[in-house]
Amino acid sequence: MKSIIIGNGIDIQFGGEDYFSKNIINRAIENAKLKINHRYYPEQIQSHLKELMDLAKRILDNPTKYKEKVWKEDENPFRRFIDYYSMKKVEDCSDIGFEDYFLIQKIFFNIDYDAKEGNFIERERYYEWLRKFYIDSIYNNGKVNSIEYPDKMKLFLEKFNNVFTTNYDRNLEKLTGKEVYYLHGAFHIIDEKYNADSSMNKALGNKLEMGDKEYLYSTALTTYSGTAKLEKIKRPEKINLFLNNADKLIAENKRLGIEMPPVLKQLTDASKECDTKYVYPNQYGYEKLKESMEEITILGLSPINDEHITDIIKNNFSTINYYLFKDSQFENNSEFIKEEFENKEVNILNVQDLWDSFVNA
Repeated sequence: MKSIIIGNGIDIQFGGEDYFSKNIINRAIENAKLKINHRYYPEQIQSHLKELMDLAKRILDNPTKYKEKVWKEDENPFRRFIDYYSMKKVEDCSDIGFEDYFLIQKIFFNIDYDAKEGNFIERERYYEWLRKFYIDSIYNNGKVNSIEYPDKMKLFLEKFNNVFTTNYDRNLEKLTGKEVYYLHGAFHIIDEKYNADSSMNKALGNKLEMGDKEYLYSTALTTYSGTAKLEKIKRPEKINLFLNNADKLIAENKRLGIEMPPVLKQLTDASKECDTKYVYPNQYGYEKLKESMEEITILGLSPINDEHITDIIKNNFSTINYYLFKDSQFENNSEFIKEEFENKEVNILNVQDLWDSFVNA
């Protein structure tokens, strides 16, 4: 069985500079100045971004000072951030990759964190604002859904049994006419927590108004590391596990004299009001990737930030074809990939040769 994973390199190749991280950030800042967008993410997101930028510069100036504020699961992303940006000039907000801001945002909320009081609600609110801020920019007034791929690319994709993507647009579906599995969500799939037709939301009495920008309430997922992405991808699994064991947990908490957090109690009560047993749906293509075997081709995807995908490839696939851009980092990236997938058959390919084959007679 042959599978392929396609990343945002393809949208950059055929959609142009609009989809560079730098331009996504600059466009997001301009979008945030428009009052029409303030119902989705407030104007203060601009000052919050500036706060995060200033914190990033302080971290780069003195990493040791902030290391103690980094939680254990973020030690590797923090180290990568320091290694990468300490060799670059960081003067403007767009000098930092947009996903890396989610790591800085987490550290921002860690600095004054008090375990007794917590700050989960505030963290989630600001995370959602920042996510929508960037997702709106990536959507680019719908232009991202109109990127056209060469016809020869359709022929190339026909040899694969499964097509996976980390992109949010439907361009691959339109090109191939076949099912595409969205590893990080898609603009057209409304996240269950915002789904007005969800039996759980009806039972909770949630009235959800998405306005003209439904894609901001989609499953489109962005954050700073594979581990952080996997945590959000697996949230349905955790919710279902809780609901299946809720009565036991409530009884045990009652026996111990521990009060159930109101939000969990509310969720439990609402699930009992649903017409049928409520199951939070899995809305990502992650499980399908785990079912795939044998040979995988990777196109337009960074070898660094998606270790949750890398881990599946290590466990499931024997042959890996990895397309890379032949720039100054080609040799370093090639060695990194070969080390990452040791004991596998790894073929490093020049992606420019592939792009050229799509447009040449």
